[in-house]
Amino acid sequence: MPSAKFIFPPNFAAIGVNETFTVKIAINHLDTGWLTSSQTSFMSAPVEVNAAGDVFGHSHIVIEHLTGFGQTTPTDPRTFVYFKILSDPAVNGVLSCVITGGLRVGYYRIATFHAAMNHQPSTYSLQVWFSGQLKV
Repeated sequence: MPSAKFIFPPNFAAIGVNETFTVKIAINHLDTGWLTSSQTSFMSAPVEVNAAGDVFGHSHIVIEHLTGFGQTTPTDPRTFVYFKILSDPAVNGVLSCVITGGLRVGYYRIATFHAAMNHQPSTYSLQVWFSGQLKV
């Protein structure tokens, strides 16, 4: 199952106003760089995997404006500030995207989601059981 973690910007980072920056995402178990036309093959084939069992697919990033770090209301997915499909292969397990011209003053949420090459959600039928203790 694909897994990702932002390398940059880190949580609660302060970036200069209108300063170009590069979003970097570490990615595991997604064979990146695979994207078909959403106009001709949207969800038209089953999810395919490579020999290691990793999904052939691509990632996306979305940046949304927040009222503040304490915002508890859901964002409106129709009013994002930035959206990009990351269709290039990862380099050494890292996807990147340059945000040219940066962002205005404010608070933002950055998110990523992953899809198979025909835009299907990149999930498996995988059942994981946990039994144990957690320290939080």
